[in-house]
Amino acid sequence: MLLIKSGKIKTMSDSDIENGYVLVDENGKIVSVGEKSTKLPI
Repeated sequence: MLLIKSGKIKTMSDSDIENGYVLVDENGKIVSVGEKSTKLPI
């Protein structure tokens, strides 16, 4: 798994997420996206 954190996430459907994270699995699929204040799903 790859965790990209503390970045600005530009969403297509909602407002931008400041200090967010993106969790990517071994196959390159995005597993989770969220705000830094939320508990990470790992």
